Amino acid sequence: MTPGEIERLALEIRRKTTMDVLPVPVEKIARMLGMKIQPADLGDEVSGVLVIEGGQTIIGVNADHPEVRQRFTIAHEIGHFILQHHTHTDLFVDDGDFLAVYRRDNPRSRDNKRERDANTFAGALLMPKDVLERELGSRSLGLFDDPDWKALAERFDVSRQALLIRLTKLGFFGPSY
Repeated sequence: MTPGEIERLALEIRRKTTMDVLPVPVEKIARMLGMKIQPADLGDEVSGVLVIEGGQTIIGVNADHPEVRQRFTIAHEIGHFILQHHTHTDLFVDDGDFLAVYRRDNPRSRDNKRERDANTFAGALLMPKDVLERELGSRSLGLFDDPDWKALAERFDVSRQALLIRLTKLGFFGPSY
């Protein structure tokens, strides 16, 4: 899928499952999609896991990570599900009835198209373009404008890093902005 198609899917999910509120209630969205959120001890390297077994979908999220990271992980795992990555995985545990799709924190996983697509979905779900544009209005946001960055990240309940990546991908920085 193209980034534009992923953006449209995230917008559709947001509109179907929640009102236009901030921060986007990602756990509520997961529940409305029939998913269960399960905090878990996943170790240092695993942020989340999508488990599909017998028609039930569970998102395991690393309980030791900061709340903003957990929110992004939940949105990322929803992305894997919505983008149907679970139908294309080669990782099967048990007798084939149990499927786990992992997201690991290592540079190799960021190079994986499915991981990039799930990250794009998570960014679009948590920081919708139309809402970002409305929140920013006509003001300019500098790369090192710490108070504005902190306030905007808090408004969306995301990390400043996630916000910077999202704004950069949307072209809020550079000559065209």
